Amino acid sequence: MQNIKTAIVQSNIYWNDIQKNLTHFSEQIGKISSDTDLIVLPEMFTTGFNMKPKDIFEEGSSATLEWMKKTAQIRQCIIAGSLLFKENEQFFNRLFWVGPHSNYDTYDKKHLFSFVGEDKIFTPGKKHTIVSYKGMRFLLIICYDLRFPVWCKNKFKDGSYDYDAIVCVANWPEVRGHVWRLLLQARAVENQAYVIGVNRVGKDINGINHSGDSMIICPKGEIIAAVPPNETAFREALLEMQELKRFREKFFAAADWDDFKIL
Repeated sequence: MQNIKTAIVQSNIYWNDIQKNLTHFSEQIGKISSDTDLIVLPEMFTTGFNMKPKDIFEEGSSATLEWMKKTAQIRQCIIAGSLLFKENEQFFNRLFWVGPHSNYDTYDKKHLFSFVGEDKIFTPGKKHTIVSYKGMRFLLIICYDLRFPVWCKNKFKDGSYDYDAIVCVANWPEVRGHVWRLLLQARAVENQAYVIGVNRVGKDINGINHSGDSMIICPKGEIIAAVPPNETAFREALLEMQELKRFREKFFAAADWDDFKIL
C-alpha cells in the first residue's frame, strides 16, 4: 500500500470553449508538483454545466479525452474530471479516470438534478465505479450524487472495505455552499474514508455563482487541504493508507454497519 499525493484544481470555466479550457488547465497543472499521483478537475471542466448538450458534446476519442491521456502520460499520474459526453445517441455527464498508460475508467452520473431538468436531457448512470490505484480504492461520484448517502455508502465484508476514498467533482452553486461543505465531511465520517471534493468558481452563463470550497477531508472528518473560496488555485494533500488502516482498526465502526444492497 502506498500513499497517494493528491492535487485538487479549483478554477473558473470558460463557457463552451473546450480548447481554451484545455489550455487553461494545462497551465494550472503545470504548477503542480511533479511527483503528484492524482490530479482532480471539476465537473464538466471543458464546458461548464451545460443543459444544451447538442451544442458542445464530445464523443469517441474526443479532444478532451486525448488531452487527458497525454497529460496523464507526461505527468505519470491519474487525471480525473467529468465531460459532457455522447454515446449511442444518449448524453451523459461522464467522469473519466485516466491513467498514465492511456488506460481509463468511467462513471456516469447516477443522480440527475431534476430541479433544473437534468433528468430530461441526460441519461443516468446505472452502476458504481470503484477504481484502484497504487493500492488505494476510489469511489467516483459527481456533484448531486453527494446528497445520497445510500449510493455513497461504503461496505465492509470478509476483512476488506469497498473503497478508501471518494472523488466528487462538481459545479455546486455558492448559494448551497454550506451544504456542499457539510456533506463532504459527513461522507468522510460515515464511510471512514478520505473525501476529495473539487468544485468550480465563477459565474456560469446563467449568472449562477460558484465559490469553489474545494477540499480534501480525512476519515475523521477533518479538512486536510482547502482551496480558498472564489480563487483559481490548487492544493495538495497526502492520502495516507497506513494512517487510514490504523484509524479503521482503532475505531472499528464497520463492524456495526448495516448490511444492505441496492436493487
